Amino acid sequence: MQGVLEILRIPYTGSGVQASAIAIDKITTKKIWELVGLPTPAWTSHGRGDALAPDLARLGKDLVVKPVSEGSTFGVTKLGAGDPLALEAAVAQALNFDSRVLIEEQICGRELTCAVLGEGPKAHALPLVEIRAPGANYDYQNKYFSDATQYLCPAPLDAALSQQISDLCVRAYQAIGARGWGRVDVMLRDEQGIERPYLLELNTAPGMTDHSLVPMAARAAGMSFAELVLQILGEARLEIGA
Repeated sequence: MQGVLEILRIPYTGSGVQASAIAIDKITTKKIWELVGLPTPAWTSHGRGDALAPDLARLGKDLVVKPVSEGSTFGVTKLGAGDPLALEAAVAQALNFDSRVLIEEQICGRELTCAVLGEGPKAHALPLVEIRAPGANYDYQNKYFSDATQYLCPAPLDAALSQQISDLCVRAYQAIGARGWGRVDVMLRDEQGIERPYLLELNTAPGMTDHSLVPMAARAAGMSFAELVLQILGEARLEIGA
């Protein structure tokens, strides 16, 4: 869509063509984050017709299988590495949505999301949201239809840890050249008494209804839905030849 708007010379909100293309590709996003030293779960990739990677044990006993370029948890399966038949079935399901699959270390812990506004050095995080889904499974059903999923904003975290996670998310957003607004998903795992954050993915066009997560974070920062929308609209522009 961003490319079409560039061709039509219609200014638009949010990230441009390049950042949007990077963010929708989970593998490319993770490679960039790793290159700049940002923490993300260990992973490997799998293509249609490929044999499963022989070194999956390095990813740990629990895995997540995802289509590389999908959202809303379509085609995502969580499973244990000790069940090869379940792994093959999860890969086959993910391949129904994409020609490439991401097999990732499963980080078990608290689930957070961080909204980021702005661009470049002016990018800044809004208060973190903690997501508490039934069975710790924030799938399509629990995202869009369940009333049991809880959203805590600001997330109940130590101030220093909250700032650390927010800083990581801003760096992740800047690393791919995102602008306007976006949302970074994070898992927080307790490792021998130390809570360590892991970046999962970046959504450059997250939900923007008045009950979505970015407006929720904005409200916690004292910004109304109208103020949020007007700020984002005020930054609309073309990326190429602007």
